[in-house]
Amino acid sequence: MDNNNKITVKINNKKQNKQDSKNDSRDYLSDRPTWFEEAASLDKEEIEEVDVFEKNSHLTDDSSSEKIKSKKNNNSVVKAFIFTACGAIGISVILGFIILKMFVEIDDQDNLATNDRISSEATSTNTGAETEVVDGESITLEALQAYVVQVGVFSTKEKATEWQDKIAASGYNAMVWNEGDQLRLFVGITPTEEGAKAIASDMEAKGLEAYARAWSTTERNAAFNPQVIEWLQTFPTLWTDTVQAVNQDSDAEQVEVWTNWLEAAPEGLPESVTAWKDSIQKIATMITEGESRENKQLQLLEVWQLYQNI
Repeated sequence: MDNNNKITVKINNKKQNKQDSKNDSRDYLSDRPTWFEEAASLDKEEIEEVDVFEKNSHLTDDSSSEKIKSKKNNNSVVKAFIFTACGAIGISVILGFIILKMFVEIDDQDNLATNDRISSEATSTNTGAETEVVDGESITLEALQAYVVQVGVFSTKEKATEWQDKIAASGYNAMVWNEGDQLRLFVGITPTEEGAKAIASDMEAKGLEAYARAWSTTERNAAFNPQVIEWLQTFPTLWTDTVQAVNQDSDAEQVEVWTNWLEAAPEGLPESVTAWKDSIQKIATMITEGESRENKQLQLLEVWQLYQNI
């Protein structure tokens, strides 16, 4: 073989003729720098491209990280704002309830003070001249008992008045005993059950429904000055004696008894006691004038009811 065979190398589309390495080592070495530099240049470009890519990648990573940090910071700000707002709302609600409660308590205290003042004024107005009568001493008003003749029980005043007129048309007078939710019509009063049954029988004979029944009121306490208390304590006996005397037509002596009792009444009586005293005066007048037994019985019933209300 020819030791001087050449080798053709194409670099960058340019042909380079090289001698065999064994025979033309000088030429190979002389050409090496050019080939080597071009290869090195290519390697450098690749390295630079890699570096640029790595740099760009690094920049991209840094940018994404910054964005994530920015989002986290924004989320933290929003959460802090929401937490602060909720806290402010909660505190406002609590303070609102506290202030409202304070105003309600103040208003209640004002109302209580106003009610106390009104009650005090009303008491002063109602008592007026009676304040010198009532000084806190108490008396027990005794319970009274008797037998009555009842002709009806009604729930309205209109109905009771209607039947009162019907009974009057039959020759009997009746009085209305007011118990609040019930209105009773009583025709007579006697100290015994037999006396009440006799009156009821006479009414039934004339076509009127009536029946005898025991009737009583409860004892209760009332406050008066000592003079009024002493005067009131003698009433129950006087009244009981008069009921019996009227039914026996022997009540003439009762006029003097009642007259003396009425004259002994102390000054400055409360209005309720004054009205009751006037009703008692009618009994003495009716006895003096010779009124019928039935009318005197009705007047005794009226005195009894007023006594229960003083």
